Amino acid sequence: MPFAMPKPTSGNRRWLPAVVFLTYCLTRWVAFPAGVTETDEVLFCQAVERYDLARHHPHPPGYPLYVALGKLAAHFVQPNFEALAWVGLLCSCSAIWPACRLVTGLTGCDRTTTWAAAAVFAHSPVVWLTSAQAFSDVPALAASMWTVWLLWKARVSPLRRPKRRYLAAATLLATAAIGLRPQVAVSLVPLIVLVVAERQIGWRRRLLVTALGILGCAAWFAPMVWISGGWRAYLDIIADQGRWYWQIDTVFGMVHTDWTRRFSFWLRPWGAAATAIPIVALAGMGFACLLRGRPTSGAFVATWFLPYFLFILCLHSPETPRYALPALPPIIACLAAALAVRPRLGRWVGVALAAGLAVQAAPVVWLLHRQQIPPLQAAAWLRVHADPGTDLIVVDERLETLMHDALRGMNWVAAKAVGDEEMRGGHAWLLTEFPKAGATPVFERSWKSRRLVLFTRHRFLSAHVYRLGGSTPQANRVPKKA
Repeated sequence: MPFAMPKPTSGNRRWLPAVVFLTYCLTRWVAFPAGVTETDEVLFCQAVERYDLARHHPHPPGYPLYVALGKLAAHFVQPNFEALAWVGLLCSCSAIWPACRLVTGLTGCDRTTTWAAAAVFAHSPVVWLTSAQAFSDVPALAASMWTVWLLWKARVSPLRRPKRRYLAAATLLATAAIGLRPQVAVSLVPLIVLVVAERQIGWRRRLLVTALGILGCAAWFAPMVWISGGWRAYLDIIADQGRWYWQIDTVFGMVHTDWTRRFSFWLRPWGAAATAIPIVALAGMGFACLLRGRPTSGAFVATWFLPYFLFILCLHSPETPRYALPALPPIIACLAAALAVRPRLGRWVGVALAAGLAVQAAPVVWLLHRQQIPPLQAAAWLRVHADPGTDLIVVDERLETLMHDALRGMNWVAAKAVGDEEMRGGHAWLLTEFPKAGATPVFERSWKSRRLVLFTRHRFLSAHVYRLGGSTPQANRVPKKA
């Protein structure tokens, strides 16, 4: 029986969870970055300073609870970036325990196999890189893991009273996870509906769960709308953002959809093809095992994964691998189910896959830990060599946000806009690249003329030049585009 699931077992090697957990926490600390790496982090840092959705501090739909955690952490840690990074690191460390308990409950595999699968999850490049960054993804993932674990306990509990308690706690945690990152509602709400739809839960309990969900969301949604200037102002902000997303990210608004890129997006969190293809293939096999041996678990995992998969496939950008984070735990659960078919071999396969992922991710993680990305290196260079007349050419608007935040207090004077040909012609460039997938920031300095150029690997059509005047600490303004 190639797809037979093992019987539940208490497992062995009780020291293994402690070792894996300590290793997990240590590797999260190693991933603590030296500075921001994306402009969304800058926007979150600015939101901690002053929450303003109209100025995208942070960007819509708002992430109010994540910003609130950042404000709380900022009382103990400064600057704001480090406060948000510590929030992510602590939340990341708190997610591993419920994830492992959930995988054990779903698959019935032993403790060693569960933690071998957890090691694969922990060393995924996207999980490792984002675990201590100033993003809402990891805190929302941690809250989601606790929510899904409680929902599973509610689904399998034979007693009505514990079932109701688990369900109520899971509903409140789900509202908190949505307040941290609203996108996780796509995967959490269907799971709550699945559990509530059981016959053992009466209509009164269903009404109570609905009321808890509404009140929990209203607790953070109403203050966010009020701070944003009222209901009408908030709707205008969401409408503007929605129109932009519809044209840029969704398959319905785009003129041409690259379906190959949208499907291959699910391979990117698992590194190179040598590790990504086996992980995804084993996860597919594990899902077949669950459907045959544990139909309840199979339906639960499918309800957890498929809505978010369709959301990313049709309505979201496939550019950034961290957007896949909410769907990685169900993939790991299916992977553990596949490894449990042949436990002795499966454990070593899990360890080998985790080692392969770690080898791929470790150099970039270590680089992030030791030095800032080139745009911020450029900002540090400018602060030392800010001679009047130096030109800063900013090609990508996202890099402008990075530079503006890093160079507050310096006197910027807008010079002019330049095109592609003028940018490329007649200069000898010094290139320092940051090895990161996607649009890699590049810092170039011309030795023939005092110019700094910031752009991405994407071909550009126009840019804006800003001329640096003398250093004026009293000034704290952002340059206007020419």
